[in-house]
Amino acid sequence: MDNDQWDGDKLDGAIADGAITEGDLRLLLAEVQRFCQKSVQPLVARPEQTIGAAQLAGLTRQATEFGLLNPGPEAGSGIWEDTGGSGWVRFSSGALRMIAQASAGVAFHFHQRALGDYVRRQLGWDGGPPSVVCLQGSFGLARYSLARLLKSKPLTAKDRAMLQDYFFTPGASAPKPLLFHAAEDWQQLLVPCLDERCQLSWSAFAREDLNLQALSSSHGLNETLVWHWQPGETPPRQVPAKRDAGEHDAAVAAYAAAFQLDAQALIAIGCGAVQHGYDKAREYTALRRQGGAPIHQHAAVRLMLARTVGVLRTVRLLSDQLACLPFARDSLGTVVAVRAEVHDLLCAAANESLQTLGGAGYMCEAGLEKIVRDNNHLRLLCGTPDELRMFLSEWENGA
Repeated sequence: MDNDQWDGDKLDGAIADGAITEGDLRLLLAEVQRFCQKSVQPLVARPEQTIGAAQLAGLTRQATEFGLLNPGPEAGSGIWEDTGGSGWVRFSSGALRMIAQASAGVAFHFHQRALGDYVRRQLGWDGGPPSVVCLQGSFGLARYSLARLLKSKPLTAKDRAMLQDYFFTPGASAPKPLLFHAAEDWQQLLVPCLDERCQLSWSAFAREDLNLQALSSSHGLNETLVWHWQPGETPPRQVPAKRDAGEHDAAVAAYAAAFQLDAQALIAIGCGAVQHGYDKAREYTALRRQGGAPIHQHAAVRLMLARTVGVLRTVRLLSDQLACLPFARDSLGTVVAVRAEVHDLLCAAANESLQTLGGAGYMCEAGLEKIVRDNNHLRLLCGTPDELRMFLSEWENGA
């Protein structure tokens, strides 16, 4: 297969205007499915082999030509293109779930790229080079203090201390390192910054100006790397932007929106990965025979498969319902609440699928152990379940 050229139709040719009907949604997702079958699945035919940087860059070029990613200033039909209630959140969540059925790492990479473009549009910045958004701070989610900041509640001295531990604070005497996850081919880092008055703004930093270390031995999502950035006492040079993004309320709104989309993406990707594992388990248990019958006829195996599909149906329903919510800050608490509960379920379901293969499930060649690792990894990104619950406790505490 030629990994440098997509010869299918462009995604934005599938609809006539900006609104998405149910028919449009089915048509768009069918095109995404065709893209996955042609371009992604051949690269993951052997689960023990990780998609390399060059192959992932080729997939990114194809996704851009297809219209699934849209880094340019012109309106398109890609992931996180529009969140104005016209169905694009439903499309984006569905597309990421579908891509994750082939590869959770590729889906996460596409989400990261699309989220960078989304934040640029929110801030009024012109399209730029491939960007990564660093939403995850130094320590957890600043407990309940992040919720207080996003709800514009008065901040206490303890809140300020927690937030300054969490966000990048330019000019701090002992700046704390930040971790973020991305593929190899990014060029700019988009970072929310907090000043000494706890006013939020955004900055864009060129990759070559950052003191970075790539950590390649992360638990899951092998297609990407964990990047460790240790800022110095002198902040790196900011990439000039044509429009100022320093206004606090606009910066907070952009962060809240990106935080919400990230949560919805992580749920969708985890669900897609578990669906992949369940499909593998169903295929194996229909072929493997013991006691004169396929093992899917045995009660213990039936229960494991049933528990997995029960989680899948529940999480998919919740993911679809979240995508139908009005995209507003008031919906963030609901999204966080769902994410706090579903990741443990997804991790358990991924493990159930692995267990149906017995000892073979632990072998890299089966692909199930990677799905377990990927879901464990997704569970930890931008807030563990308990950190999200701490956030939620304050979000629901008063107006």
